[in-house]
Amino acid sequence: MKTEAKALVLNPTIRDLKPDFPIPIDRSIASVTASREFLSYKYGGGVWGTFPGARPEKRREHNLDSFMFLHHDYNPNAPRFPGQSGYYCTIFDGGPNDPQPTVWHRSSRMLVFIRSEPNHWRMSGICTLRPTQAMTTEEWKSQSTKVYLFSPTC
Repeated sequence: MKTEAKALVLNPTIRDLKPDFPIPIDRSIASVTASREFLSYKYGGGVWGTFPGARPEKRREHNLDSFMFLHHDYNPNAPRFPGQSGYYCTIFDGGPNDPQPTVWHRSSRMLVFIRSEPNHWRMSGICTLRPTQAMTTEEWKSQSTKVYLFSPTC
């Protein structure tokens, strides 16, 4: 069953994303998916969580240590295809007791995987995370229940 994703309607001042980067790749290659179990076996990250860490032996093998797995139910403005810009939504105030600061200090080579259907994850690209202006109260209220109940991400 297909459902329509609800994209964020954000204040134009927040939309400081870089433009999409066209990827000259055949659609049949760009649409390949893999299970979290396979990706964990291959790259060493866990099978749960948005930011699974790679096992040390796998880091040495492929020199990759930062992975990001996004689900459109919880991050409706995540990229939808390779090369597309997008937003990762999280609760983050940047203070000394904030539970999320390590997210912003991760490797600049973060591989992003997008869930296309249950247990099917497609690589979207390599990204850099950076904080942006917070949502307004109205923007926050416009989110689906899944978005704001999935803590600690918004």
